[in-house]
Amino acid sequence: LNSIISNGFQIHFNWLPPLLTHGCTTIPIDNSQRRLLHQEIANLLHKKAIESAPPNSLGFTSSIFVIPKKNGGHHPVLNLKHLNKHLTASHFKIDTL
Repeated sequence: LNSIISNGFQIHFNWLPPLLTHGCTTIPIDNSQRRLLHQEIANLLHKKAIESAPPNSLGFTSSIFVIPKKNGGHHPVLNLKHLNKHLTASHFKIDTL
């Protein structure tokens, strides 16, 4: 755990996903969805949970959308379905009583 904190978590890929120089487009259903999406992205940037990528840099992109929370707010969701195809699934044995 200490190495993850100091060095970061390393994702183990079966094979590397395709890296692109352009972002994927997310088309919100309407203007209110677009506004909510921009607001959630601004919140994530402020928390430093995400960071802006330099223009024309290589990287993996995924779509993002928002869903309503039970308490009335909104929750951003990253669609990582395409990334998951490239990952090794870790299986954890759960010992029971």
